[in-house]
Amino acid sequence: MPKSLKGSCACGSVSFTATPEDFWVCYCHCNYCKKATGAPVSTYVGINAADVVFLGTPKKFATSEGVKRAWCPRCGTPVSYESIRWPDEIHFHIGIFDHPEALVPTGHVYTKEQLPWFRIDDDLEKSREPGN
Repeated sequence: MPKSLKGSCACGSVSFTATPEDFWVCYCHCNYCKKATGAPVSTYVGINAADVVFLGTPKKFATSEGVKRAWCPRCGTPVSYESIRWPDEIHFHIGIFDHPEALVPTGHVYTKEQLPWFRIDDDLEKSREPGN
């Protein structure tokens, strides 16, 4: 596991460094993530919020009750997802990390909302909803 994780938006106005003791990486197939990213599936890295330091301030928007999504106010890059369901975590989009190749997903969530033409051909754990 990397000791330090760094990332930034496309223009570099919002960047962060995290020094997590632990983190997770997972694919999300929910309809809200599809709308927020424009992609058929999203990949997130969940990190304890106390382990993250931002340089530059992302803009946040409440996309549903108890959920905030953040993006760069300059270039529009999606940055993160926060929810009252996981109050101590920030879920970062994997593509904003400097070295996303080092962050390997371990599962899929919300597969009940998976697009029928999106094939999952891996052996990772799958759940219809988080925690199930």
